[in-house]
Amino acid sequence: YKIWLRLVVSMVLMLCLAWGGMIAWTVYQQRELALKQAHDLAHSVNQMTMANLLFMKVTKTIKKRNVYYDQVRQSEAVKDLRVLRGPVVVHEMGDGDEIAMNPGELEKQVIESGKTLFREADDPQHGHVLIAIFPAVAAKNYLGRNCLECHEAAKEGQILGAVSMKISLTELDIIMAQSRN
Repeated sequence: YKIWLRLVVSMVLMLCLAWGGMIAWTVYQQRELALKQAHDLAHSVNQMTMANLLFMKVTKTIKKRNVYYDQVRQSEAVKDLRVLRGPVVVHEMGDGDEIAMNPGELEKQVIESGKTLFREADDPQHGHVLIAIFPAVAAKNYLGRNCLECHEAAKEGQILGAVSMKISLTELDIIMAQSRN
């Protein structure tokens, strides 16, 4: 009788552990998928921003860039968008607007290193976010245009600035909270 009881208890415990492991794995997979989607969205916003800036530069409507920035910031997912000038652009074109001339520490790191940065953070204004910062690199052929035509002081491969954004991870937080209940 005691052996059967131990066997049943052991089997129930093993099933509970297996069930808990499956739930934990599923939650982990959901979290990873949500983070991947946030990274993909950040890449898309960066490409769209750079393409729009190039278009505005070519069509001589660059002074209207803040209209574009404001439209992007109004989305549910993109909570902040900043385009920052690096030293070479500041040297040839000046400081720019208040946003362009005030990079934060992480943005300075990207401008100096030329390496994309992703970091999760809790933002007092926007909640749980993915901070994504992309370097803007001078290229002879960027979307069919030569960056060096406008940025004459730059060399190919030099960092012109950065595109910085915060992507909301609120949906990820909702998924994680639901999985804990």
